Amino acid sequence: MLPGLPTFQAIPSVAVPSPRMIVSSVVANPGNGFEPPNPDVPELDVDRGIDWAMRERFSRPQIQNFTEMLNLIKPIHINPKDIRSPQFVAQGSFGTIYRATCKGNPVAVKKILKEQNSGKSVPQRMREVFLELHVMHRLNHPYVLKLLGVSAFFPAANQMQEMYLGIVLEMCDGTLQKLIQDRGRQLSFDEKTRLAQQVLMAGAYLHSQ
Repeated sequence: MLPGLPTFQAIPSVAVPSPRMIVSSVVANPGNGFEPPNPDVPELDVDRGIDWAMRERFSRPQIQNFTEMLNLIKPIHINPKDIRSPQFVAQGSFGTIYRATCKGNPVAVKKILKEQNSGKSVPQRMREVFLELHVMHRLNHPYVLKLLGVSAFFPAANQMQEMYLGIVLEMCDGTLQKLIQDRGRQLSFDEKTRLAQQVLMAGAYLHSQ
């Protein structure tokens, strides 16, 4: 981060994560409750996940893609039980974004919804998640939103709990749009220059990957 400027980041809603300063406004909605199942899953069970996908009628190619996603998640898996105190932030294209804590640290969680009026099947949404994670887990830049891990639970056939899948991200302090529209604070020329530099550096990094 360049000196003299507060950190403002973005919660992504697309497959490629945005630079910290490139965002659209999100509006908190405290009227929306969120009670995740919070199962205790210290380690992701890949075989159980594949069994769940078969019960959801994934095709053979879809199961292959899903297996790749599970193997990608396994080393960065976060126990769902460690995700606490969630508060609704915004509704995304194929999930809901919450502010929460993980082992005492503030995080953003994009919870992937199994049932959603998007016209896409469960396998199609899992494919989108895989593509997003495939990009995000390789990125490491101070001006690009950081993927911290993935919290996942796929119930066995004899379990009544719902599937749980949450992408755990670095928590943002705000948005570029909010910073610009804050009438109580006038950005100086130097601050505007630093903002432009950060956006360009993040964009150049993403294009290099």
